[in-house]
Amino acid sequence: MSREQFDEVETDADEWATTVRRDCLELPDPEPDAFFDHVYAEPHPLVEEERRGYAEYLELLHQGDAR
Repeated sequence: MSREQFDEVETDADEWATTVRRDCLELPDPEPDAFFDHVYAEPHPLVEEERRGYAEYLELLHQGDAR
């Protein structure tokens, strides 16, 4: 590979990386408990229990902010 080819590949990669970074930063913020939606293909009681616990934890944090 010539230096010119290498430089072209590097430029293309830099442009692609810039696009990916920008696109990621423009993604909307997910709901706080969204990660529970993708643990299992079907609902699972343990995941639902942990989701409720996490919701309670977030509520406590919000109550602390209100003080």
